[in-house]
Amino acid sequence: MKSVTVVCASARVGILELRTIYTVPAFISTVILRVVFMAIFFGMTAKWLGGGDFAEYVLLGNCVAVIVVETMQATSTAVLEQTRGTLPYLLASKSRVGIVFLTRGFHWLVTGVATSVSLLLLVALHGDAQWSVADAARMIPILLLVSLSSYFLGVVMGSISIQFVKARGIIASTSFFALAAFTGVNVPVETWPAPVQILGDLLPLRWGLAAVRSVSDSAPVGDVLQFSLYEALVAAGWATAAFLCMNGLVERARKNGTLDISV
Repeated sequence: MKSVTVVCASARVGILELRTIYTVPAFISTVILRVVFMAIFFGMTAKWLGGGDFAEYVLLGNCVAVIVVETMQATSTAVLEQTRGTLPYLLASKSRVGIVFLTRGFHWLVTGVATSVSLLLLVALHGDAQWSVADAARMIPILLLVSLSSYFLGVVMGSISIQFVKARGIIASTSFFALAAFTGVNVPVETWPAPVQILGDLLPLRWGLAAVRSVSDSAPVGDVLQFSLYEALVAAGWATAAFLCMNGLVERARKNGTLDISV
């Protein structure tokens, strides 16, 4: 029961904090426009290189991948707790610190899904996409799943960033580009060598994106559910890793007296 209370309180603080980060006009001008131009760039590049199905493949992949741009900010959220001096207060929680950090940045899930849905709807309304507005609505539960799995990866990266604060930008960017490269955003996963395919299968976004593509292609519901289940399993795996990494980091820091020390 204490863990549930802590989770709800942590998530509530994150949502309230979001109001201080973005107003609605600021969110549209700084986030929506940025990812719109990013999606247009990759879509136009794909159209120039091959066009047709390939251009649509890349456009849909990037419309979903923008979620990761937002959820990877969980990496910075973990670091901010340290630089603001609030990390010791989080450690005083009634629950394990891993539970606190799993929900501390849940507001990035909101911005990530909102951005992706906005892009999917804009492209659908423009009439250049294979998917319809109704398809975009059916994709929302899958997008929520993708946001969760990628967010948990961001928390894992955050546990590393706390120890190497100056490299936090590199860690977050490398994580995003790895997902974009190996999970089928711009090129099919099958184009990579077998070992890389196995790596891609274990990463967030991989199966969620496959489920989204299945919705767009009007594939059988069974295929969509199967890919969504795989994404849920990946999310559970990364959630476990995030919990263990944060708890391990804190326990080691407590023993060494380095909670407020970063590199």
